[in-house]
Amino acid sequence: MIAKFFTIEEANKAIPELRKVLKRLKRQKKKVDFIEYEISLSKLTNELKIRYEGEKNNTDKKKELNETIIELNKTIKNIHDFGCFLKDIDVGVVDFLSEKDSRPIFLCWFEGEDEIAYYHEIDTGYKERKYLWFE
Repeated sequence: MIAKFFTIEEANKAIPELRKVLKRLKRQKKKVDFIEYEISLSKLTNELKIRYEGEKNNTDKKKELNETIIELNKTIKNIHDFGCFLKDIDVGVVDFLSEKDSRPIFLCWFEGEDEIAYYHEIDTGYKERKYLWFE
């Protein structure tokens, strides 16, 4: 990925497509989490020598897990191809490299927000983000 500097307008234009990509990414992550849970449950039931209704062959589950992780990584790459940075899948946080007062910053967007209204310093995280228009 090549880092790109965004204006607020450019970052806001990317949001509709990012919403779609994040939705797909969250579905993929939930699937990965569920398959990992199934594999763990299967290992536990095998150790305890009990059977359960949803039991499948672990080889098939691991193959499905690997395929899903590959798809998840492609989706993450898709987000990075926009030139922005995925910071948190679960919360849905994306940062856009930008500039404020002649210094680099990250414009910070949370899934569910209509537009970019916050930023944070390069060396801080989204938990320290500040409102763009009050400085």
